[in-house]
Amino acid sequence: MVLFLVISFVLAGRPLLQRCGISLALAFAVEVSQLYHAPWIDSIRSTTLGGLVLGFGFLWTDLVCYLVGAWPLREYRLYIIRHLARNTDNDYLVRQGALGVYKA
Repeated sequence: MVLFLVISFVLAGRPLLQRCGISLALAFAVEVSQLYHAPWIDSIRSTTLGGLVLGFGFLWTDLVCYLVGAWPLREYRLYIIRHLARNTDNDYLVRQGALGVYKA
């Protein structure tokens, strides 16, 4: 979820599905990178920040958890956007790209 929020902040103009896919791909890449154990990357993992970012060991169940967590978050965000669209000025949301439609 934190990765999705960071990606959404950095790529705010991108469609929601694309931001969700990028977040999921990065989470998968970090998880798969845990299979690689070279001395230099293990020394990074031994630090507090490195351990938090890179993790320590590969678990295939984490990949399932990323999928199960990412999809409901996407659906919840779409629900919020649709709710806003019913209650606010649609032209503003279209200009901001919130509805997945872009207008110049």
